[in-house]
Amino acid sequence: MAPATATRRMVDGGLLETVRGLHLAHPELGPKPLLAKLRRQQPDLAAGNKEVREALAALKAEESKAAEAAAAPPATAAPPATAPPASGEGGAPFGVELTRLLRLRPAAL
Repeated sequence: MAPATATRRMVDGGLLETVRGLHLAHPELGPKPLLAKLRRQQPDLAAGNKEVREALAALKAEESKAAEAAAAPPATAAPPATAPPASGEGGAPFGVELTRLLRLRPAAL
């Protein structure tokens, strides 16, 4: 069975949400102990080790996508704006500085 079909079946049957809840409550449990706990809680649920493993894999894929999205900078982020220099900190326009420097040069070059 293709992974997309298995995931769709898990979502339709509510297995994915059930496994999500159990996994959040008991993150230390692997697939087999999780399945045992699941069968104790819902004896009529027809899920095997394979379905629980697929549900856990789907949950881990969701978690990694969420972590990547949180770690990646937004694509539309503008570069940080630089503030103009405060009054008295220099930063005169280039033409003003050049004119001042030209007045200071010696006349006999």
